[in-house]
Formats: sequence, C-alpha cells, structure tokens
Amino acid sequence: YKFQLDYYLSLFPWLEDYLLLTSDEVAAMSASAAADDTTKFDCYEAVKEWLSPNEYDTLSNTEKWQLALDRYNKRNKTNWQLGIEYERYVGYTYEHQGYRVRYTGATQGMEDMGRDLIAENRSECLIIQCKRWAKEKTIHEKHIFQLYGTCVLQQLHSGQAKPVHGVFVTTTVLSQLARECAEYLHITVRERVPLGAYPQIKCNIAKTGERIYHLPFDQQYDRTMLNPADGDCYAATVAEAEAKGFRRAFRWHGSS
Repeated sequence: YKFQLDYYLSLFPWLEDYLLLTSDEVAAMSASAAADDTTKFDCYEAVKEWLSPNEYDTLSNTEKWQLALDRYNKRNKTNWQLGIEYERYVGYTYEHQGYRVRYTGATQGMEDMGRDLIAENRSECLIIQCKRWAKEKTIHEKHIFQLYGTCVLQQLHSGQAKPVHGVFVTTTVLSQLARECAEYLHITVRERVPLGAYPQIKCNIAKTGERIYHLPFDQQYDRTMLNPADGDCYAATVAEAEAKGFRRAFRWHGSS
C-alpha cells in the first residue's frame, strides 16, 4: 500500500494536500464542492450554525450576519479549510490587480488537478497553484512539473489565443532543483507569502441589476466572479456592504 501511495503521489502531487484529512473532512470537502446551482440554499438556515437561538431571534439581520461572519472566522479550521482560506486571499490579490479569478480549488475539490485559481485579463491567463504549508516543509520539483502540465492542458483546451502562464504561490520555500525547474519552464514563483487580512464580503451586481453580497459560508461565494468595471467590489463588514446598496443573497432554489 505504501508503494501504491508513493506511486500515486508521484503522478498526482496535488493529492499530497489531502493526506492529513480525516474521512469526515474529506466528506465535508466533497459536499462543499458538489453544492452547485441545483442545490437549495437558505441564508437564514446557514447562520444558525453560528448563533444561539436567542441571538437568532433577537438580533437584526445585519447584526446576525456580522456575528456569524465573526465567529466563522474564529472557528477551528481543518487543513482543507486553511487551504481554501489561503486560495481566497491569493485570488483577492490578483483581483486587486485587475484579473478576473475563478476559484477552481474551492469549487471543484479533488478535480481541480492543482489549478487552484484561474486568473485572466485581456492579455494572459494565469494558472495559480497555492500551497499553505508549514515553514519546515519544502516544495519539490514534482509540484512544478504538475503545474506546468496543467498550463499545457489549459492552453490546448481553452480555445483562446492568449498565452497561459503558471504561478506558484506558497507560504514556504522551494528546493533549489524546484526553483531551477520553475525558471526553465517559465513558472513564476512567489515564496514565503503569508496569509494577509482582506475584505471578505463579495458584492456583485447581477445582470438584472440586483446588488447582492455573499459571505464566505454562502453557497455561491466561490462561484461569484467580481468585475470592478461593472461595479462589483469587496466589503469588510456587513454594514459596509449594505451601505453600498447591496443585500445578502437570501435563498437559492437552484435550476429547474
């Protein structure tokens, strides 16, 4: 079994992120990735996990949503949740640079094949792999090779003329050989990038003109792509989002 595991890890380095997950964590991760547009969602039910019955009955909606968000951020996190948190932060930094970002790591789970983020602007497409690892761990060349391979697949299957580039972002460091391979394959490497603070609430203007905001535990959060040119933005607090004229995504009944 150890030989089989080592062999699979050599072929699919991204599986290494899941080695320390418990069966319950894997199940929760799979359920989250499977929550697509056909799954019903009720924002009132979603916050009950974070509030007492008395708080739920007595607080205003604005206070409920903010308290739930505060407690969500302070919860004990699984390794998978820590990784998603890091991907969201890295994605935000690229959105801030003018890229439109798809959060494929959060929405596709194990099917992302190491493509945690796909960031595009008018001139290029970036395939971004994020590794929030302990500082004593080292990134090896197999991870660089795997990222390069997903870039090739993206270029072949995307049907677009713009070039595809790979970016590797991590909280730790690469081995010397991994750096040499990244340089040879024109993979951009960003080492020792810590998780930073950023406004988490996504404010999106729909095609219908509705101004809706999404909290990190809302179903459509990672599927919502922001375009500042259309008036989309982030907010640090629920009060700020509502002051800008956005309301929370109340219920999602899915596609019929």
